[in-house]
Amino acid sequence: MGLSANRLPPALKHGTYSAMTVMPTEDPREFDKLHQQLIEEWLPSGALEEDSVATMARLVWRKRNLETLRVAEMVQGKLQSIRYGHDEPVCDEVQEAREELGHFGELADLGTDGTMYGLSKALDLIERLDGQIDRCLKRLLMARGAKSMFAQNASVKPLQALPAK
Repeated sequence: MGLSANRLPPALKHGTYSAMTVMPTEDPREFDKLHQQLIEEWLPSGALEEDSVATMARLVWRKRNLETLRVAEMVQGKLQSIRYGHDEPVCDEVQEAREELGHFGELADLGTDGTMYGLSKALDLIERLDGQIDRCLKRLLMARGAKSMFAQNASVKPLQALPAK
């Protein structure tokens, strides 16, 4: 089934599909299974740990499914060559190509998100965000350590001089 510009699923309209998430031809149940396995393995506790495990799941998923990006680039290239190989609109030819590609035709609607370039940009952004999160975490841990040391010092009574004999 090909997708017309008017009939895009909501996930495509709103950018849910990207190089880092489950793409149209991939099985979301398999991704959920992987995510659940990582949760069971790492037993995250709290929002930061849950986010780290979710990020790991997306990265492992994309590593396992790199071929989807290669296919998406091929599909997009094929449809672009049809579109730009003619002077007049070629809606019928594009639709025929989508039908010929079957469910892989959906990958054409991903734009740069469904390419190696899109993956690279997504990974760069994640790396920057993770770096900022790591700096915040380091600052938080330093502040907690300082507070802990201060609390220990405040609770320790100074040594009193021993009584003279």
